[in-house]
Amino acid sequence: MSLADDLVDRWEEERECGVILSPEALCVDHPELLHEVRYQIKALEAVENGFGWLADLPDASTHSANTRYQPPEVITLAARFRLQHFHAGGGLGQVYLAHDELLNRRVAIKFPAYNSMSSEQVAKFEQEARITSQLDHPGIVPVHVLASHDIANPCYVMRFIDGPTMQQTIDITIARMGGNTNDVYFGADEFRGLLQSFVSLCNIVAFAHRERVLHRDIKPSNVVLGPFGETLLLDWGIAKRFNVTGDQPHDAEGTPSFASPEQLFGTSQQLQETSDIYSLGVTLFYILSGKSPLEIVGWTRYLERIQRPDGDLASLLPKSVPPPLREICRHALRTSPADRYQTATQLASDIDRFMSRQSISVFRDSLLTKLGRAARKRPAMVGASIATAVVVAIASLLTSSVVSKNNRQLRLAVNDVEKANELSLRALRGMVDDIVASRLAERDSLNDEDHRYIQSILTQYTAFADLQHNSIKSRAIRAEAHLQMGYLYGKLSEPKDALKHFDLATVLLDDLHKESKQNNLMIDLATALESIAGIEFESGLVDRAMDTTSRALTVLRQRPLQSGTSEDVTEVSLICANLHRIRAVVFEHRQVWQDAVREHVQASEILEQQLETSPKNPATLFAMGGCLRSLATILHNHRDSEPQRDNALQVANQSVQILTKLNEQHPDVARYQMALSWSHCNYSACCLAFGWERREKTGC
Repeated sequence: MSLADDLVDRWEEERECGVILSPEALCVDHPELLHEVRYQIKALEAVENGFGWLADLPDASTHSANTRYQPPEVITLAARFRLQHFHAGGGLGQVYLAHDELLNRRVAIKFPAYNSMSSEQVAKFEQEARITSQLDHPGIVPVHVLASHDIANPCYVMRFIDGPTMQQTIDITIARMGGNTNDVYFGADEFRGLLQSFVSLCNIVAFAHRERVLHRDIKPSNVVLGPFGETLLLDWGIAKRFNVTGDQPHDAEGTPSFASPEQLFGTSQQLQETSDIYSLGVTLFYILSGKSPLEIVGWTRYLERIQRPDGDLASLLPKSVPPPLREICRHALRTSPADRYQTATQLASDIDRFMSRQSISVFRDSLLTKLGRAARKRPAMVGASIATAVVVAIASLLTSSVVSKNNRQLRLAVNDVEKANELSLRALRGMVDDIVASRLAERDSLNDEDHRYIQSILTQYTAFADLQHNSIKSRAIRAEAHLQMGYLYGKLSEPKDALKHFDLATVLLDDLHKESKQNNLMIDLATALESIAGIEFESGLVDRAMDTTSRALTVLRQRPLQSGTSEDVTEVSLICANLHRIRAVVFEHRQVWQDAVREHVQASEILEQQLETSPKNPATLFAMGGCLRSLATILHNHRDSEPQRDNALQVANQSVQILTKLNEQHPDVARYQMALSWSHCNYSACCLAFGWERREKTGC
């Protein structure tokens, strides 16, 4: 936030207390910001005037500290109320604490915000008291007395509620947990408490709707959370009774960042319960992110989004938000009122069901998620249930080509529980290999749809990772599940989760490999260690990364490189080459250049040998091109002799040729195109550094 934003925030805070500071007074120490601050204040006033908050008040620029309404010290309502001090202020009212002399209790008295209110303003002020007093609900503050101590300036007495607002509670909770909404936040008791308060808020709104009252200004700052679990909805100043039949024009009021599209654009359509439900949706958005959608995208883009049927404000939520809550929020924030939850009770019910780990009405859990829920209640059924469900779950996720390829495995899966889990997992891995890998290879970054897709697959793997049997097959299934989850979390750029699952896979695979010495277990163990080493290096754990690569290479030396099936040989070759490349990068980091060159050369020799038998293998070509480019970079940056200069040019040229060949075979793969671009840059840098005459000499 800029200094100008801070000054405008101060202007707003002072105004809520009745003090209107001029832009000149705000910028007395920062005159260079006067123009920007004056512009922001005028824009803010224009927005608020457009939504009715200040539309009926005098021009805000004419207010000063002494224009705030000054209540008398003693209110002559049966001579029983004695004022104590100012408590809070808003658009049309200010609240004082007072003592009820007759009943010896603390109360709150709300007065007008300014002197000389118009008759329309007085009517609005009194309307709040009348509507609130008729809504007999524990979540709505009861009004004790409505009276006027003079004709033009009414006041009303109500129960005093001591507690923070929901907005304050959300902000404090998020700040205490690192400043953003992440897995720690969503797993905390405080977050569940906020959801429970939100359910109570929905029930308050549902009650008001039953009484044919719309609140029209629901937001976290209008919700107070009491010390004993109370949730109270305040500020019914613009509430209106609504008629479910017929249309009538309405004035556009409310807080812009929480108001529904139909409120903001002031359409002639009769406002219904769904307008308040939209505001509840924005409140839920604030609980899930710590911001409103308007704060995230800005005013212009927000208005554009909420006018489009595909605006999808829920896509602005952090990726860590649990998918069911994301869908609940998305459903509440639909542009069209007809597409939202139709009652606040429906919204509350879905939140309740989420908290009790049940499926919700607007989000379909995968079958494995449902089974996992059932398994916690009936553990004995977990084996057979998972196997049966995976057959159906995979069939619903896979394309027809993948289904047909794995069809035989799926048919066999119903005959034997343990075998079923093994074959089902194999079919699921086939989906990852055939769909996810090819889908993600075409571009460097993931979009929201990719993230949702991967999350759905992770849900399937979780059920396998939670298997309780301790047989070799079941442990192998758990290891495979953790290995694939580590791979997918890596795709999602979540290294901590990726490392956690790779570590779990390594422990299981290490034990299994010692017991059986199977080739596939050795390859899986080396793969897990290779992934761990890469994550460790990227996380700055350089020494650990080197130790992990040594361990992985030791595992691979237990069998000859060229033994096994051709697929095994290719996979082992790639793992070995990648391990040497990681070691080379570690040596580069340590500035041990000769060792870095040696490791890159070892990697390229392994890959070159593999290319002799499989010259068109894209994974090998891609690895070889990257390896040669890295080697050329070292020779380029740390040249000290003529042979190395020549080698740098030749190696850089080889990298370009190999990646050009790869791009000719796969012209639509973005990461191959990017790798080729970098190789061209690398080659150009070598030419510029060594002189173009070297290029002619070496024949590059």
